[in-house]
Amino acid sequence: MLITKNSRNVYQFSSDFFRPDGGVSFSDFASARRFAAQMSAHRNQPVPASDIFAMQLIDEALRVVVKHFAPPTVMNTAVSFVETRVGAEPVETTRTRFVSEFPPDLVYRGEMKPEEYLVKLLASLEKNGRVMTVEELMYVYLHNANPAVHPLLDLVDDEPLEPTAYKNLIAALDAFFAQLAKDNPEIPGSRDSLFEMLRAPAEASPYSLEGQLQYILDKWGYLLDEKFVARIVRGMDFLREEVIRQHGPGDFKPDVPLQNFGGSEYHEYERYSPDKDWMPRLVLIAKNSYVWLEQLSRKYGRWIKTLDQIPDDELDLLRDRGFTGLWLIGLWERSHASQRIKQRMGDHDAVASAYSLDSYDIADDLGGWSALENLRYRAWQRGIRLSADMVPNHMGIDSKWVMEHPDWFLSL
Repeated sequence: MLITKNSRNVYQFSSDFFRPDGGVSFSDFASARRFAAQMSAHRNQPVPASDIFAMQLIDEALRVVVKHFAPPTVMNTAVSFVETRVGAEPVETTRTRFVSEFPPDLVYRGEMKPEEYLVKLLASLEKNGRVMTVEELMYVYLHNANPAVHPLLDLVDDEPLEPTAYKNLIAALDAFFAQLAKDNPEIPGSRDSLFEMLRAPAEASPYSLEGQLQYILDKWGYLLDEKFVARIVRGMDFLREEVIRQHGPGDFKPDVPLQNFGGSEYHEYERYSPDKDWMPRLVLIAKNSYVWLEQLSRKYGRWIKTLDQIPDDELDLLRDRGFTGLWLIGLWERSHASQRIKQRMGDHDAVASAYSLDSYDIADDLGGWSALENLRYRAWQRGIRLSADMVPNHMGIDSKWVMEHPDWFLSL
């Protein structure tokens, strides 16, 4: 999906989102979240990542349909028809303005002028270079004609193209495909022309991206591979979740009784640990275990995956800097269910939450208890104590405690 130069300037998107042709695509929902977050930083209202993700899916689906019903030979004929009807020079001016307003990376960074880019495109792709920009103009038009996209219109706004022959070019394309359908009634498709087919999702559900994705599944599903269908289904789930977050569960107003936590009926036993002389003098540093091991791997140029692999030099450095305590965060074996939930939400590289544990055992990934004992021994040789936190209710739904000792938990 190509986006405007103006939106890139306003939102200061990371270059990581963009392909060399200037298009953006999201491999997963986490990418769409990061993209939406960068937009939200410059808006009064947050941008739903689900809308961004759905818009990208619709763009991909349009391209699948065009590739199926209008292969390069048909599109070359269409472009020749457009140039004859509109004029080669106005079409070229429109293409140049389009490359300027929806720039590939080289043009956006000022390393190449739009005219130079088009010459290079034609030289490398020949006839397909002519087709490519005209086809992209068609997708921009379809997004602008889609009412459900209007909250995100600045990403694809075609207003800068108004002074050109852009609208005439689109009208000529529309006429070409309408005539093609009349002349070739045997061509499969649910509409009279390709353009009508491409407009159909927005016409069927003009103000709902979810509705448009459902239409695409129902009508175009036979054109889509299984992975794409699965992404569309996830995209629809994300849209529904966003609606729930924005609007809540409805008008339900529960009668919640106020609780009294006075506790006068309970005896309170103080079991504070004794204050020892080292406690007030402790200089503590906290380290997220997984993050620290990754940082050390980069620093020392080798994989450091377990606690016993932490170099002595690093412990010496902590000692020399005056630290006498090392708090290791995220030591415990984490819930497998937590990781699966995160991955289903689109973050395929996620690890389980540190607040959702399987058991209070040192994680196997970190080397287990033996690796911790090795680190503890080496740290204490340098006068560094190890510490960790323990919160009993930080248990995953599939944890050993839940499975083996359900009576330890309150059921509400």
